[in-house]
Amino acid sequence: MHVLKHQNYLLICDHNLDNYKFLDHTTDILVETHSQSIEGVFTQAGLALSDTMIDLSTIESKLNKKINVTGYDLPSLLYNWLEELIVIFDIEGIIFNDFKINIIQSKNYKLEATALGEIFNKIKHKPKIEVKAVTYHMLKIKKLNNRFNAKFLLDI
Repeated sequence: MHVLKHQNYLLICDHNLDNYKFLDHTTDILVETHSQSIEGVFTQAGLALSDTMIDLSTIESKLNKKINVTGYDLPSLLYNWLEELIVIFDIEGIIFNDFKINIIQSKNYKLEATALGEIFNKIKHKPKIEVKAVTYHMLKIKKLNNRFNAKFLLDI
């Protein structure tokens, strides 16, 4: 179990995923993800975002949604991916608990995903923290020793 204390908030990650973690930050939520593939890093980033907002264990994979985003490099692609997930939650009320992701690189980067989840329900899903946006501040993606990692900041 991972517990993150944040001023008036307490985030509890009550699952055994070891591919993302919440790091200490004074005002926002700093997340670090790890995977052997770049798609895995983006999957873990999406899960960390959902886990910041909702208790992941309460989300069922009742619907799937196709999501496509582009970016001029991997950091901009990650930013656009997380922003799209926030917009879908804010506008359509859908929260996700799984992602099937494919990233294509040509001139730019393109992410094609199928996101699994369901419509948010305040009673069923235990809300945690409202995420306003992802920021470019501290956003990094690196490959080291055949593993990818990313860091990003969620504005709350």
